[in-house]
Formats: sequence, structure tokens, C-alpha cells
Amino acid sequence: MYLRQLEQFVTLAEVLNFRRAAERLNMAQPPLSVSIRKLERTLGVELFDRKARGVTLTEAGSEALEEAQKILFHAGEMKRRARSAASGAHGHARAAFADFWVL
Repeated sequence: MYLRQLEQFVTLAEVLNFRRAAERLNMAQPPLSVSIRKLERTLGVELFDRKARGVTLTEAGSEALEEAQKILFHAGEMKRRARSAASGAHGHARAAFADFWVL
């Protein structure tokens, strides 16, 4: 399972149409169909009910969608935080001060 497959799955789940999902993803429809089938084989479940006029999410697809959205969110956060740390915008600074008076 790859992040790209999850992005494709989420996009298809949002538009519920392979052609429109492929357009949104800037790819052809046949490779999108192949990718979704591979994801379904990997998971061992059908994510979509395919119909002549579009697709609908199965119950398994609805559950998987929630998790896929979380995974993509956290992958984005990881990327953002790593870039932030690399640019020096994120990090830890510690300072200490001790003042002693001797009488």
C-alpha cells in the first residue's frame, strides 16, 4: 500500500466517478482503476460498488476512508515538520540563569 494509492482512493471516494477522479488526479482512468483494484487486493476487501453510472463506497470502503484520510493528514504533517526543522524554523531552545549571592 502506497500513499499515492490512498490519495487516489480518497479522491475517488469524494467524487464517486472514475473519470472525474482521474481528471482531478491528472491521470488516465485505466491506471486509476488498476491502482484501486490493487489496493482492494492488498486490503482483501472491495472498497467500492461499481455501477454503470458511477461508484458507491461499500461499508468497508467507508471505514477505510476515515483511516486513509488520517494517514494522509499525518503524512502531510510529517513532511511539514521535517521541512520546518530543516529550515531552522522549528526546534528547541533552552536557557538557564543562576544568580548566587554570597554574604
